[in-house]
Amino acid sequence: MFKRHAILILLLLVAPVGANADSSSAPARAVETMFSALSRIGNDEDADGERFADLVTPDFTVFEVGTVYDLEAFEALLASAASSFDSLSWSLSEFSVTESATLAHVAYRNDGRFVDPGGNVLVSYWLESALLVMVDGAWRVKFLQSDLVRRELRRTDGSVDYVYPVASE
Repeated sequence: MFKRHAILILLLLVAPVGANADSSSAPARAVETMFSALSRIGNDEDADGERFADLVTPDFTVFEVGTVYDLEAFEALLASAASSFDSLSWSLSEFSVTESATLAHVAYRNDGRFVDPGGNVLVSYWLESALLVMVDGAWRVKFLQSDLVRRELRRTDGSVDYVYPVASE
């Protein structure tokens, strides 16, 4: 009988308490806040707003373009990208959120726009998934999986180059 009660209590603690497509859920807002902080890496890190490292766990991991990055390596990648562009911005949509008391999964679409000094715009479309954990009463991103769907370079002359997938000849 004790074993049955213990299993039931365990299931109640870890079972998802809800799934929704609402970007106003706390885990979805945490992911959006993380991307806001990402847009300041290498550019405006001292501006008002939280730092990226404060929004993720110390053991943060991201899978991006076939590479595994830890927190330090990912921040270096973004700082390098920021030095090549005048602005970095992301627009998140199509949220699917599943959460329990201490664990959340957020899947979403991410449309990124990166403007270079010449005014050309690199537009990337990703499908992403984030695992968040509750740390001291706040959602923190522990893991991010990023799948690039399409990337195009929109030139100032109006032409568009499809960078990924590469257009067949």
